[in-house]
Amino acid sequence: MFKNIKLFFDKVEEFQSICIFGHVRPDGDAYGSAMGLKLALDFIYPDKSIYAVVDQVDQVPDGLPVAKRPGTLPDDVIRKSLCIVVDTSTVERICDQRALQGAYVIKIDHHPLTEHFGDMEMVDPDKVACAQIVASLLFTVFPVISPAAATCLLLGILTDSGNFRFTTDPDTFTIAGRLIANGADIVTLYDKLNTVSLESLRRRGQILSSFQTEGVLAYEIFDKDQIAKLGVTADRIAPMVNTIGFTAECPVWAFFAEYPDGKYRAEFRCSRRYDVSGVALALGGGGHQQASGAQLSDGEAVKKAIRLLSALLPK
Repeated sequence: MFKNIKLFFDKVEEFQSICIFGHVRPDGDAYGSAMGLKLALDFIYPDKSIYAVVDQVDQVPDGLPVAKRPGTLPDDVIRKSLCIVVDTSTVERICDQRALQGAYVIKIDHHPLTEHFGDMEMVDPDKVACAQIVASLLFTVFPVISPAAATCLLLGILTDSGNFRFTTDPDTFTIAGRLIANGADIVTLYDKLNTVSLESLRRRGQILSSFQTEGVLAYEIFDKDQIAKLGVTADRIAPMVNTIGFTAECPVWAFFAEYPDGKYRAEFRCSRRYDVSGVALALGGGGHQQASGAQLSDGEAVKKAIRLLSALLPK
């Protein structure tokens, strides 16, 4: 655990206003870490003004709070606040760049450290989810947190671990157990994460009927016309990358979804024996060994990604 835990909680005690920011195009871990920390601190410090700033994500069950939209908090609130940035490895990916204007800025993250920012950093790339780090921090001082906070933090762990598929860390399971003991609604979370609509099921069918393979790679490319016909966006279809994953023949898989401007959202995944993070970094993106992504400039960049991914060797 971190050496600066006491300083972290000293800063939380010091500030009357706290703003917690996630990353652009948030996932369950970004929302869960930001909202979970906000709700936990609300429970412990009811007289403080605490804000979670992150776009809403599909995985959030009904009944959990909606965070503040990026760009909606007044400048003067941010400037006088302790600003905590969660699950965000680089400045570029902070959902609201004004987070760096806070009176004191803390970075909490689990991605490989590629860029320093803020006055304090708490980064552990060995943890499967930022929500696991946030929960561990809270439990070092507070044995009890609110059920809503516990539910949000468990959401972050479940989504980034692939329902525990991507981790063998005993601490992940210990923290998850403590969150459930604090009232995390795991039944509702599993229902939300594992229930699909008929429309989504039909999209999966289209993906399964048209994906391609090359070497160790299974991949799908949806251009902007295909996406428009489906009535969705690149940011909705690309996260369906695991539809073509976990096959015996292709331990690496990817999804490329074209934006209206011709750029592509790329999502890369792989089994434990491989590492896609290097390819993502080479293409200007980032992430973890088994789950990474990038924004690609055009179709030629997509072809390059396919060449690199299809030639990957086991670790």
